[in-house]
Amino acid sequence: MRWALAVVLALGACVTASDPPVAARGLHVDAGGLQPVGTPLRIDFGRAEAGVIAAVTRVLGAGPVAVTTTGECGAGPVKAAQW
Repeated sequence: MRWALAVVLALGACVTASDPPVAARGLHVDAGGLQPVGTPLRIDFGRAEAGVIAAVTRVLGAGPVAVTTTGECGAGPVKAAQW
C-alpha cells in the first residue's frame, strides 16, 4: 500500500508543458488574461506587474516562487512570475 501511494504522489508531482496547472489552482487562462474560478472578476493582460502579482497571490493563497526576466522575446524583455 505504501508503495502504491508513493507512485501516485510521484506521478502527481510530474507536470508537462501541456498540463494546465494554473487552472487547477483556481485560475483559467484565456486570450485576454486570467479568470479566477467562481467569480466574474478578471486579471487582464496589460495591467501593472505589482497589481497582477498581488491579485494572483490573493487567489492562490501564496506569493510567487520565482520572478524572472527573459532577455529578448520579440518586442523586448518579458518578466514572468511563477507560482
